[in-house]
Amino acid sequence: MQKILKLKPKKLLCVFLAALMALTAIMPALGAYAAVEKCTLNIRTSSKYKYMNNWAYPNARNGIHLATVASGSHKGEIVYCIEFGKDMGETGQEETIYDIEDVPAWQDMNSTQQRGITYATIYGYPNFNYGVSNEAAQVATQFVVWEYSQGYRTSADGNDPTAGLNGTSSKIENAIEAAGFDVRQQYYKSGVVPYDDVMTAYKGILNGIKTHRTVPSFRNNTLELTWNNSNNRYEAKVTDSNGVLSNFVVSSSNSNLKFSKSGNTLTVYSTAVINSTATVTMTKTCTTVGADIGFVPDNTTDNQSLVGRLTDPVTASFKVKTATGNAQIIKTSEDDNVGNIKFTLERNGLTYTGATDSKGVFLKENIPAGTYTVTEESIDKYVPQSLRRLLSETEKQRL
Repeated sequence: MQKILKLKPKKLLCVFLAALMALTAIMPALGAYAAVEKCTLNIRTSSKYKYMNNWAYPNARNGIHLATVASGSHKGEIVYCIEFGKDMGETGQEETIYDIEDVPAWQDMNSTQQRGITYATIYGYPNFNYGVSNEAAQVATQFVVWEYSQGYRTSADGNDPTAGLNGTSSKIENAIEAAGFDVRQQYYKSGVVPYDDVMTAYKGILNGIKTHRTVPSFRNNTLELTWNNSNNRYEAKVTDSNGVLSNFVVSSSNSNLKFSKSGNTLTVYSTAVINSTATVTMTKTCTTVGADIGFVPDNTTDNQSLVGRLTDPVTASFKVKTATGNAQIIKTSEDDNVGNIKFTLERNGLTYTGATDSKGVFLKENIPAGTYTVTEESIDKYVPQSLRRLLSETEKQRL
C-alpha cells in the first residue's frame, strides 16, 4: 500500500536646547496647516438636479453642485461637500489641498461624522456605481456624506435607510420618508437621473458601510494544501460564507502560492512544497485607494470645504501549509537480514533516502503528502526489486 505526505560644551548645549524648545513650540502651528498643493475645481449644476437641495431645505431652489478636480496631481478626482449650506463657488475656483486631518472643517467634526464620511467616500462613487449611471451614484454619495456631516446619521443599513438617523429624521423628512421616500421621489421624477437609480446607489452605499468590517469567514484559519494528481499541484479550496470575497485582493510574500477566485470560493495552489507555514493577506481594495485629502477654499466663511476619497484599510489573513504525512516501509526477508537496507522515495523533485533499522523498518515522518516512487538498494544476493508506489498517509508497505 502507499502513503501521503546602531558633548558639546555645557553652555552651548543649553543654548541649543532652548532653541530647540522654542522651535518645537511653533512647529505644531506650522504643521497643522501644511498645504500639499493648489488646484482648481470644475463645478457644474444641472437642471436635472434642480430640486435636489430639498434634501434639507424644502424651499430652496438653487440646485445641487457636483465638483471634480480640474488641475494638479489629483486632476479628475471626484470631490464632495462636507459643509452643507455653503456655496461651492464657480468653475476655476482655486482650492488648497491639505491632508484630511489638517482641514479645519474636518477637525470640527466628531469621530462618528468623520468615520461616516470616510465610509461614504469608500462605498460611493467612483469606487462603485451599483449598476446605475455615474451621476446618479455621485448624487447618492453626496447625500450620504451630507447625512453624516450634518450629524443626522450615525449608522447605516440599506435595507432600512431611515434607521441610524440618530432620532433626527424630522430634520430630513423632506428628503426621506419612512414609507417610500415619497418627498424625495417627488423631486427626482424629472431629469435624466431617475429617483430609483439614485436610491439604488444610496442603499448600496449604506449596505457597504454596514458591512465595512466584514471579512471572509475563513480569516485566521490554516489551510492544508494536498496533492491533486489531476493537475499536478498542491491545492485547497475554501468558501467564504460571509459573501465578501469578491471585494478582497489575495496575496502572499511566498511567490510559490497562487490564487484564483470563483464567486465566494477561493482556490489556493502551488506546484512546489510550502516548507514552512506561509501567511496569506486579504485586502479590501476599495478601502485603500483614496488619497486622504481635503480641499479648502480661500474664503472659508462663504465657501465650503470638500473631500476626495478617503481610506480606512480593511485586511485579514490566514495561513497555508503543505499537508504532510509519514511514509513507512517494513522490509521482510527469508533470511531475516532486514537491517540497513537503503530505500529512496521520489516525487515531483523531492527525494528522501534512508535505511531500515534492525527490525527492517524504514520511516520518513512529516514529508509532503502524496504518492512516492520507492526504490530499494540492489544487493547481489537478493533478487532485484521492482519500483513500487507508496502513498504518504498512515499505511505501511511491506517490501
